[in-house]
Amino acid sequence: MQEHSHVSRCERVQVSAEDEYVYEITRTGDLPPVTVHVSGAYEYTLGDYVARPKEIKSGGFIVTSSFGGRIEPSAVQRARSDRIGLGQVQELMGALNYREVWNYQKKG
Repeated sequence: MQEHSHVSRCERVQVSAEDEYVYEITRTGDLPPVTVHVSGAYEYTLGDYVARPKEIKSGGFIVTSSFGGRIEPSAVQRARSDRIGLGQVQELMGALNYREVWNYQKKG
């Protein structure tokens, strides 16, 4: 993460559930920080989204498995309407270049 051109710092956030992985990414320039939840779900559903850690709010991002995992379209739609990004690692890396991370869409 530190090698991304817009990331100046990445630190794990203390959350109530020890098995949740939440990070605060501080970005360079005038880009706001992004709180990121790393989900272990292979198939990410709307239920997973609704049960996300409370630290993930508007302007945050949820990263899912990048090894053939699937994200339910209804979860993507709900996240976008809540102004939360949802995707695999590649989408997070692209979204970090944008002020509104939830609006990033992979090209192609």
